[in-house]
Amino acid sequence: MAQTLHCQVTAQKSFFKLVSSARCDTIYVEYGDNDKSGGTLKINGIIVTHAVDDNNDIFDVHGVMVGYYATFIMIDGEISNNIGRGGCGVNNFGTFEMYEGIISNNIGAYCGGGVYNAGAFKMFGDEIINNTVESGGGVYSVKSFEMSGGTISGNTALQNGGGVCYSGAFNRSGGEISDNTADIDNDVT
Repeated sequence: MAQTLHCQVTAQKSFFKLVSSARCDTIYVEYGDNDKSGGTLKINGIIVTHAVDDNNDIFDVHGVMVGYYATFIMIDGEISNNIGRGGCGVNNFGTFEMYEGIISNNIGAYCGGGVYNAGAFKMFGDEIINNTVESGGGVYSVKSFEMSGGTISGNTALQNGGGVCYSGAFNRSGGEISDNTADIDNDVT
């Protein structure tokens, strides 16, 4: 049985703002079954953020969770201020395409402060900034990451890859990765 989320939705200029008050994902893009066809979500002008629970625990929270065979397309908006174990902004196991928007100020304990990618991530533009985590402050990728535009900057990793930490394929044809900090390899490792 699906759990009902209690989220606050408010208009902010031309954007909508989703604020989770529960210890769960604000947005979950459903994974596919055996036929490999998952859900698709396209956002344009939405702010996704979480409130921290009363005990200030680090719990497993993601702004957007993309399941296997699902697709998430970010046209514009913001995913910020999520606190969790990793993949705090976007936790991707399907396909994530980022055209415009900002993923910022997410804090994690392990991997991927801004984005944890175990699927296919294509970054065409805008910013992944000021996220903090153990490895991969901006992006932690174990599968396919293609960057043709945008900026990954101001992120912090306590260990590897302040900007990007990857073990899968990383193809960069454009964009900027700069001013990130880590104990090992500030920008890319």
